[in-house]
Amino acid sequence: MITLWFCDLNLLTQNIERSPFRRRPCKNRKCNSLFVSFTPAESKVALKSIRLKFRRLRARMATELSISQLAKWLNSIIHGWIGYYGRYCRSALDGMYSHVNKALVRWARQV
Repeated sequence: MITLWFCDLNLLTQNIERSPFRRRPCKNRKCNSLFVSFTPAESKVALKSIRLKFRRLRARMATELSISQLAKWLNSIIHGWIGYYGRYCRSALDGMYSHVNKALVRWARQV
């Protein structure tokens, strides 16, 4: 008997778009050497959507908040993004880290 398994193509394409496999350097823990492997990480589209979501939060305009209030507000959001998008390759989120850092510097200059 042949059983056909069907999957949701939208879900499959979203996962492929979200985590493209690219050549990245990986570290061999036993030999302490580097080698090239195809590992998943976030796509440019996903990172662009993170930056857009952060821009829509308008954290730079929240000048009435103190630094502790701003940290309490943003930490859970950023921590969730790091947990979700940085599951396989956290270094792929460096662009997001620099964008958040620049926005916080702009906020500090306004206060």
